[in-house]
Amino acid sequence: MKKIISMLSAAALAVSAVTAMPCSSAQEAPAEKNSIVFLGDSIAAGYGLSADEHCYAEICGDYLGWDVDNLAVSGYDTDDLKAQLSSLSAEDSAAVSDAEVVVISIGGNDIIHYFSRGLLSYAANKGFLNEGYTAEQATSIEKPSMTQLMDMLNVDGEGGLKQYINEGGTKAQIDLSTQLSTIKSGLIETVNGTEGYIPGKVIPAISDAVGMIREKNPDAQIIVQTIYQPIEIQYDFLTENLGSSATKAVGLLRFDLEKILDEFRTELSAVDGITVADVFADFSSIPQADKANKTPGYAWYFTSMQRASFKEMDFHPNQAGHVAIAATVLDTIGLLHNDCGLLSDSFLGLADRENYPAQALATYNRVAGDRAEAERTSTTTTSTTTTTTTTTTSTTTTTTTTTTTTTTSTTTTTTSATTTTTTSSATSTTTSSKTTTSTSQTSSSTTSSSTTTTQPVKTVKPGDVNHDGLIDGADASMILYANANGIEENLTPEEREAADINQDDLIDGVDASMLLIYNVYTANNGELSLTDWIRIMFSSK
Repeated sequence: MKKIISMLSAAALAVSAVTAMPCSSAQEAPAEKNSIVFLGDSIAAGYGLSADEHCYAEICGDYLGWDVDNLAVSGYDTDDLKAQLSSLSAEDSAAVSDAEVVVISIGGNDIIHYFSRGLLSYAANKGFLNEGYTAEQATSIEKPSMTQLMDMLNVDGEGGLKQYINEGGTKAQIDLSTQLSTIKSGLIETVNGTEGYIPGKVIPAISDAVGMIREKNPDAQIIVQTIYQPIEIQYDFLTENLGSSATKAVGLLRFDLEKILDEFRTELSAVDGITVADVFADFSSIPQADKANKTPGYAWYFTSMQRASFKEMDFHPNQAGHVAIAATVLDTIGLLHNDCGLLSDSFLGLADRENYPAQALATYNRVAGDRAEAERTSTTTTSTTTTTTTTTTSTTTTTTTTTTTTTTSTTTTTTSATTTTTTSSATSTTTSSKTTTSTSQTSSSTTSSSTTTTQPVKTVKPGDVNHDGLIDGADASMILYANANGIEENLTPEEREAADINQDDLIDGVDASMLLIYNVYTANNGELSLTDWIRIMFSSK
């Protein structure tokens, strides 16, 4: 008989209250082992990982000590998921019926199909198709994939989208912005009496799929993931590798996709019978209170989007991304314990884990437990002080199986211009081979240093509405679009502050006009900042 989730949660909480909770690769398995099922698309299927990497389904199963049935299929959209659930094999049907938890990653391909149709129609109309493709081909595909879009769309070539944006100036930017906004509106808003594609088609299909799972398994916890925003690429990288025109185009795309996926999150939260795992939040790693930092987010770290060519970009999660999704899903399930398995192994195997974004790191640390804490505190610290201090600490710990002696000697002498260095010397002796391995991992050198990296705090830059580091026609077009459609309230507080150029508490055509005039001024080698330019312009009247 299956264990009830609430009973397991209570047991887990009781165990976590014990002071010296042992590190384990999984929770102790009940008499009858539980199971977890994963359904959906290429995100859950683990597309793009190498043979020695682990998808989040594997990581979650290892952490929980449960059997895993990963039924996700690359390319699936909500229609495919419903069709799959209606025709499961006897074995797969039993897996769904017996699962303690069912995790679903779906909806991303639905949005890609809709978005790609809109862009291909635009490309066909503007002549932005690669050689060998006709307008009829581009517009006849019912569900174009991202691969098909990138194969057909001429981005970098002669006469392509990039050249159009680069040479067309403000008019071209407004043209592209209008097209992207039209696609966005069709996804999230009611247009001409037709409900937006996400609330009218995608969310009802997810609700239907949840109902089909409930018929097979009334007691399962059903978790549905939000969709992360993949168009989060560092501005310096974009400018250096793809040029300013690409930065403008990506800025426009990021702005609209942010709104689309935020709408998906909102609509998903209203679906009955599910728990939402907010992958979107941990990938972006931008708490709402810190939006003024103006970072585009951190999906560039969790995916392969940060590439020097549009065709090389891949929105699928890399190993760091799968660690982040696993941590989010496990945190949502709530059966947390100290981990020594695939979750922490995969994290510690990341070559650049010092760059792991802060919000996602907090989720990982909470889920991984003591091993994460040990990793954070296993190194000594180099610091600077203006106070002369001498400290000696000696600690000896002895158990029946392991004897560890650690001596830390710290002497600090500082003059007014002297940098203080803390040096640690550690000796470990143990009779357990397993403990010896662990010790070698955490005491690999006699002197080491660690630093804590915090995300830089940036102020709102007047005029930079889309946060791409530039003040140009793209920012003006955002203001014009918001004003023309009466959706100024949809702008974030930071976007509104950046858009209110004349500081009259209105976002309107006056602000857009001032930006366009300033853009002409800078195009003619004007060097004043926007703030100084406005001050001089007004003072001359």
